[in-house]
Amino acid sequence: MERISYFKAGQEHYLKKEYKEAIDCFIHGIAESDSIACLAWLGSCYEYGLGVPKDLVAAKDLYAGAYKVMYTSDRRDKLGIWIQEHLECLKDIPVYDTMCKFIEGVGNVKVIRRLETPYDPQVRYNLDELVVTVQARSSLYRGFAFAQVKVPEMARTWTCDGERRFFDGYTLDTDLFSLKVLRGKTDRYTSRLDGRNCYVYFPQKANLDYIYVQQSILKKVRNLLVKRAQVALPPILKEVADRTGTSFQKCEVTSAVRDYLAYNYGKGKKIVFSVDAVQLPMDSVEALCIHELAHNFVNNHSSDFYNKMIELGGEAAYRRDLNLRYKGKWPYLKFI
Repeated sequence: MERISYFKAGQEHYLKKEYKEAIDCFIHGIAESDSIACLAWLGSCYEYGLGVPKDLVAAKDLYAGAYKVMYTSDRRDKLGIWIQEHLECLKDIPVYDTMCKFIEGVGNVKVIRRLETPYDPQVRYNLDELVVTVQARSSLYRGFAFAQVKVPEMARTWTCDGERRFFDGYTLDTDLFSLKVLRGKTDRYTSRLDGRNCYVYFPQKANLDYIYVQQSILKKVRNLLVKRAQVALPPILKEVADRTGTSFQKCEVTSAVRDYLAYNYGKGKKIVFSVDAVQLPMDSVEALCIHELAHNFVNNHSSDFYNKMIELGGEAAYRRDLNLRYKGKWPYLKFI
């Protein structure tokens, strides 16, 4: 929905005294676009305790944020006068530059107002809290709204074996690596690579229900898989090239998130694998290698290219490659 739609939907719920639903709409309107009307009406909910515990500090923060957004856009209308009146009534209430709050499904959230922050809120993860930085003129509650709406959306863009959660003792065993996630004895995230065995340790006091703890573990896993891919993938490519009578000059593994598993530059001058490729079964990795080596002869994905693939690796490799391209059965872990 657009911000106008969020406000209108929230307004309808508010007038029907369905305050919980109204607040949810206002929060989405604030998170998506810093809607002036959503800020002001949510401020009213906090001022009078409608659907939320009465909180005059939060109310003034929301009114002030709405007024500053309105002021920069040169708006002078009925809503603006209404906001000014409410700010005047709350003139003795302090407004802070930092605030902490627990948000269900997200965890402990700390919002900080800073002068040099870009327009969009910035997110970072600490051991026991998520920190959101907002512009100095913004409402702190814009940061809380952003955390409540956007952070779960960010978390949905990755999966952990379809479970969406790591746990103490989580194990993933594939053809090219074995991953184990364990609770450590310190308050730090650490990792260790021992051959094909990858170990990630999360802090002793970390709450695995918090999204930012899951994200922090995933980042450590990703760094380990990059190291493992750099060791495991080039020898497989060389073995396949020798077997098929083809060649390449250089093989690299990129840690950047890519929408492809591998790429052939300059007809074999350089073949670059995405780190995701290390998660594939061995026969699929070999099919991927054959796919890239076939690009030494044909640049595009025409019928000539697939005929060359079949010539190099046989019908089975061609079918496995199609499965990678169209059925999306890879990878086990997705990174953002």
